[in-house]
Amino acid sequence: MRPSPGSMRLRASPFRTVATFAAALVVLVTGIVLAWPLLPSPQTGERPDRLVAAVAPSPPSILPGVTPGLLHVGDARRGEAGWWVLDRRARRVHLLDGELRPVLSFGGRGGAPGEFEAPSALGFRGDSLLVLDAGGPAVVHVFGPEGDFLRRTHVRVHGCDAFAASGLVEAPEGTVLLLGTCLQHLPVPSSGPVVAQLDPDGTGHRLQGELRPLRPGSLLPETAVGAPGPGGFWAGRSSHPCLARLEATGGTGDNPVLCLPEWVGVRFSLDELVGSMNRPPGPDRVTQVLDAMEWLPVMDRVFSHPEGIVLRRLSGMTSRELILLRTDGSMTTLWTGLPESTWAERGEVLVAWEGTEGVHLERRPLDPVGTTNALPDSG
Repeated sequence: MRPSPGSMRLRASPFRTVATFAAALVVLVTGIVLAWPLLPSPQTGERPDRLVAAVAPSPPSILPGVTPGLLHVGDARRGEAGWWVLDRRARRVHLLDGELRPVLSFGGRGGAPGEFEAPSALGFRGDSLLVLDAGGPAVVHVFGPEGDFLRRTHVRVHGCDAFAASGLVEAPEGTVLLLGTCLQHLPVPSSGPVVAQLDPDGTGHRLQGELRPLRPGSLLPETAVGAPGPGGFWAGRSSHPCLARLEATGGTGDNPVLCLPEWVGVRFSLDELVGSMNRPPGPDRVTQVLDAMEWLPVMDRVFSHPEGIVLRRLSGMTSRELILLRTDGSMTTLWTGLPESTWAERGEVLVAWEGTEGVHLERRPLDPVGTTNALPDSG
């Protein structure tokens, strides 16, 4: 006797149920993986003591002349011969003398020796100048004191699928430390600020850093900051108001910690937020991003100082101020109303004002003794 069509469907239903369940499971897992960065992240409990409104940069009434051949200043380091300046747009490195006059220039876009794809940071190893190229696999180019190309090595930081470098710093022991953000794809998309020791062969060994699941809508990713200071090398996170002295073997252990006396957060303005995006977002997207970020990171760069560490603290999306954080816990505001392109080294501040005609470079003393701009904030 032939079974009826209905009974055939009943007998086949368990197999179809299994197949349907498997397909649904695949769709569910795929959806979780794709949507993970958009899921709300757990609260860490770390919040500023108070929030203030963002301010804009305050350029001087009379700007210095335009520096010839300079389109943008993405990084700058003070050496024995003057300021080494990285022009990320032109993919060139310039050496400027004590009066900020061009001395030599090299680089250009390309893959030949001495050329760059996406240069991101400058550093020193002894008398050699290091240029970190983040275009594709990271590469460190090594140049002599006169800008002559010596060699290049590929960078690989252990434990990171990708590494966005924010700086190269020479530690007191003569080793080179790589600062930046580490990204891991699996098992969960995660990122975090990392300090890694860079070997001459380009291998990076993580000394400090904790990875966390990606936060939704983040416009300014957290990165590592650090600089040599009294007693050793001080490192921390851009979104936290404290720096810890880093041990050569990795970690901070029970070493001293420098913290801002008060954590002042800078609240986003809607105009700045929209201006930082490629296209105007919808109301729901604005709410999502504001809820995720709420305030700007504390700092995006720190510099050496005999009395402590100088913080380049954010006072707006494109504005910065320089804060001296001393080892005794006191702090002094050195300069305010600065643009993002501001660096402090060897007792001097280099400020790059970008205008319609080009880049205007300005030098200032790091410690403006006798000026009204050096205001003691705590003691």
